[in-house]
Amino acid sequence: MIRSVRQMNADDWSESSHSNENPGFGALQTDAGCLPLVAMCVKAQTTGLLTQVVVRQEFFNPTDDSLEATYIFPLPPRAAVTQLKMLVAGRTIESQLKERSEARQAYHDAIRRGNQAALLEEDRSDVFTLLVGNLPPHERIEVELCLSMLLDACAGTAEFRFPLVVAPRYVTGMPLRLPHVGRGVAKDTVNVSDASRITPPVLLPGFPNPVRLSFVVELSAETLPPHVDAASQMSCSLDNVVRQDKETLRIEVCPGESLNRDFVLRFPVASEHVSTSLRTSSVGSDRPDVFSLTLMPPKLSPTELPIARDVVFLLDHSGSMHGWKIVAARRALGRMIDTLHDHDHFGIIAFNHETRSLPGECSLLTANNANRWRALQWINQVSSTGGTELRRALQDALQQLSSETQSCREKVVVLVTDGQIAGEDDVLRMLGTHIFATELRVFTIGIDQAVNEGFLRRIADRFQGQCHLVESEQRLDESLESIRQSLDLPILTQVHLEPIDCEWEPSMTIPARLPDLHSGRAITIFGRCRKCRDQFGLRVRAVDRLGKTWVSEVMHQPTSSGALLPQWGRMMIRELEDRGAAYGGNDVLRKEIVDVSLESGAISRFTAFVAMDRSQIVNPGGHNTEVTQPVEFPAGWADPVCASLSNAAGPPTLAACSMSRNNAYDLLSPRRLKMGFPKWQRVAERQAPWQQVLLNAVDLEAQDVRVRPNSGAHQVVYVTKSKRVTRTALSDSDARELLEWAVSICGISDYGVMTTARSVRIAQDAGRFHIEFSLQVYPPASRHMLRLTILDIITTRR
Repeated sequence: MIRSVRQMNADDWSESSHSNENPGFGALQTDAGCLPLVAMCVKAQTTGLLTQVVVRQEFFNPTDDSLEATYIFPLPPRAAVTQLKMLVAGRTIESQLKERSEARQAYHDAIRRGNQAALLEEDRSDVFTLLVGNLPPHERIEVELCLSMLLDACAGTAEFRFPLVVAPRYVTGMPLRLPHVGRGVAKDTVNVSDASRITPPVLLPGFPNPVRLSFVVELSAETLPPHVDAASQMSCSLDNVVRQDKETLRIEVCPGESLNRDFVLRFPVASEHVSTSLRTSSVGSDRPDVFSLTLMPPKLSPTELPIARDVVFLLDHSGSMHGWKIVAARRALGRMIDTLHDHDHFGIIAFNHETRSLPGECSLLTANNANRWRALQWINQVSSTGGTELRRALQDALQQLSSETQSCREKVVVLVTDGQIAGEDDVLRMLGTHIFATELRVFTIGIDQAVNEGFLRRIADRFQGQCHLVESEQRLDESLESIRQSLDLPILTQVHLEPIDCEWEPSMTIPARLPDLHSGRAITIFGRCRKCRDQFGLRVRAVDRLGKTWVSEVMHQPTSSGALLPQWGRMMIRELEDRGAAYGGNDVLRKEIVDVSLESGAISRFTAFVAMDRSQIVNPGGHNTEVTQPVEFPAGWADPVCASLSNAAGPPTLAACSMSRNNAYDLLSPRRLKMGFPKWQRVAERQAPWQQVLLNAVDLEAQDVRVRPNSGAHQVVYVTKSKRVTRTALSDSDARELLEWAVSICGISDYGVMTTARSVRIAQDAGRFHIEFSLQVYPPASRHMLRLTILDIITTRR
């Protein structure tokens, strides 16, 4: 089937700019098809476990119209975002932290005045939305974010995890018949009213993304253990170069890495940074001091206790778990099942958009050898498909636990998933109001290269569990023993604090329910205290495995770091937000969150940063073309996935795109180029249904090409999946002329292009040429080649 595209005149260009056609999954909402985000630079400096991070995002408007760019991106869920700056024409514009509605109003007023402005909002603990408005044609603007965070440490190893992409999330519920509240691709639903704010458009696999990533981490000498080759003991998820001097160890990510996975750095840390300590910081005479208490569990002799457990394992086998993730999930689950004791009871629930247990079993099984072996055989047959109805699976798990009448047994839920759901608050609300909420332990194992860390940590922290994150099968091998130990009894339970020579404010302590201490894993508690004497501290009381009281006194160490207040604020905000999600929010709780956010300077869901350049008007009238920045498809995901949002016509499904990467994707690639504005592509979409064009590309794409001499000319042999076609090729001079013309109309003159076509077909009819050919395009500063396929262009040869 032939699809024709002619060279456009001025009227065509004008007409295409007013097209209302949806460009499809992963496409931008702009006719030029531009990607405004061109570079991201992350620089982190770590001293001990405290890390200060600066994120700089560079936006460029390559069009002739003023743009308003929307970027939905992730940040570490425990990081406190304390500052936003806008860098315009060599000037730095500071931001203000305001209540969210007030900040939005200030931003929109600035846009209407024609001033450049930026607005940063939090939608989840790890998902943020940045708006950059009145970006003039062919101008650049930089936005800088400042963060502070405390790293996790376990068994002498610290972990710095920084997410780089928001993965597609499963959305449940009927769509709302209201305007969307965001500019993402998912529809807002009755269950997830802000789904459109956390689902950015996604580039399908194989498309180059022109965003340049620069990532640098500097570890101070005091952070690392002395007399140890720290560089040889580090691991990083991205290719990197390590440089070391007397003062710092510097890790630089190699050029060409993509924003399609979490940056994960693990390194050895000096023992004094993971030992029990109390650090305080004064924030003014009229306000209480802030403290952070780090508790390292004591080394006690191992004791086997006959306390029995009821354990329900939840295995996510939805479509997003396809590939290595479902294999790793089965291995992790099998290892934990194999460590159960005969006096334990267990159940397994495999879930996607449905839930199912071991055949013939609706209650917990005794963990004897026969039942464990049967369970291992069953989980090895589970494959990945469908949606992610986590709430329903957790309800079934709690139902199984409630069927056990013995109250002395410990109740545990182990969740193995990538956590890619949108309705996080709905799950927390269901768990928080359950009868077992105060005695339930929930352990989460996140398996993904772009895992939903914020959600999985929220569940584990709130329900006295632990969160383990695994980004590769190699990491799973390293973590299996730690995962197994997490199911053992804690070293210390029933932890509570008593002040020594100070007035302590229990309501300001985070977390409100102090966690238990497990072997080798430190915990950090934040709080506020008043009227502290020169020598003050906290007394820690707890109960060990033998039921004996354990007491330790920790005296304070003053610090000049200003990071304790925003860290306390961030953790307090998360505690209050989780409380609102679990038990329902109200105006009082909202005001408390806003007050904590404004006092500590850390952003929350109810506050936002706004920066405005009032010095000049760059866009009178404030009319902008809205552009939503697409994100890369997450690494490790097997296929592009589109989630059904409605349950009206049946169960929600996840349908993988049926076209292979080597075929249909090439036709879409020009839309993703930073400098390429293939407006001829829009004409093609209007002349034929988009899906039909894709099918044509699959049919016409050559799987193998052989060139043979034939009477001074050339023949190109196409070997496709279904047929073999021989076509006559152009002469070399004609091919070069057509290539130069194609490069000019596609706007990719800044890219390297091969001088000959890989395949060409031409037919002459009344002075017009039907052309079909492919180009090899090499974007600058990229190791990846882009194959650009142009189908049956019709033009008049001059």
